[in-house]
Amino acid sequence: MAGSEKLNPGRIPEGRGGPGAYRTTVPRPGKGVKTFAEGDLLDRLEAAFSPERMGTYLRAAREDRKQAVRLYTWNTAMCAAFYGPLQALEIAMRNAMHRELAACYGEEWYDEPAAGLDRGARERIAV
Repeated sequence: MAGSEKLNPGRIPEGRGGPGAYRTTVPRPGKGVKTFAEGDLLDRLEAAFSPERMGTYLRAAREDRKQAVRLYTWNTAMCAAFYGPLQALEIAMRNAMHRELAACYGEEWYDEPAAGLDRGARERIAV
């Protein structure tokens, strides 16, 4: 076993930029990711997701189709895990921006020309 494999067991090849944002552990059956795709179902999933989308996961899984679907499923779970915190952050940022803009330009800051919104921005806000 190569030295990097001892230090990095179960890891997919690291993407550009080395360790950090691109370094990911490939999920394995029995570790919170269920194996559910076999044979024809793999073909149907690949067709439904598109070859381009699945290509990213297939490359990361070294062309192992089952592993690619597990990785896709893991990615979906990770996205779901971030959804709530990101939603809270968005609301907090919108409220903070409104509070600061209202303090400078009044409660209806979006209608105030001095606030710097162009016509297109005002129209999008009005919708």
